Amino acid sequence: MNIAITSFLNSFAHVSVVIDVLVIFSARILPWLFLFFFFLETLLLHTRNVKPFLYAFVVFLLSIKITALIKFFVALPRPFEFLEIINPLFIYKDLGSFPSGHALVFFALAMYSRHIHSKFSTWYFLSAFLISLSRVIAGVHFAYDIIFGAFLGILLSYTIVHILKHGTLEDV
Repeated sequence: MNIAITSFLNSFAHVSVVIDVLVIFSARILPWLFLFFFFLETLLLHTRNVKPFLYAFVVFLLSIKITALIKFFVALPRPFEFLEIINPLFIYKDLGSFPSGHALVFFALAMYSRHIHSKFSTWYFLSAFLISLSRVIAGVHFAYDIIFGAFLGILLSYTIVHILKHGTLEDV
């Protein structure tokens, strides 16, 4: 099923220049825009208290470290390295495909944006979804890489917020 979903989504690549440009933009440029606006909004929303910004940075760094740790132990190939039917829009070399670091990072930050009452949290979730989906269409991730990364990112953010509010992991 993972391969079928990935193959289906990748079938939209190389069909239209417009679709390819949108997918590449979503996979390569949108993440940088997300980070810029997320951290800018976090600073502007909490001008008198730097803690939300610092906590957001902790969520960001932990999500990167957790991704690297999992990829170190579970080095799965990317779809274009594994399947001949995958036609990538770009080549992405990293430690491996599983889990999607982009999905983990951006869903973690989107979830954190709900905690700080961001006016743009819906936009952050939509952007996280587009970033993740575009990476499957581009052929650099399997669908399950994205699903697991998103789940883990949301769980990580939820756990960090719970610890910050309650000082413990009880009742998580």
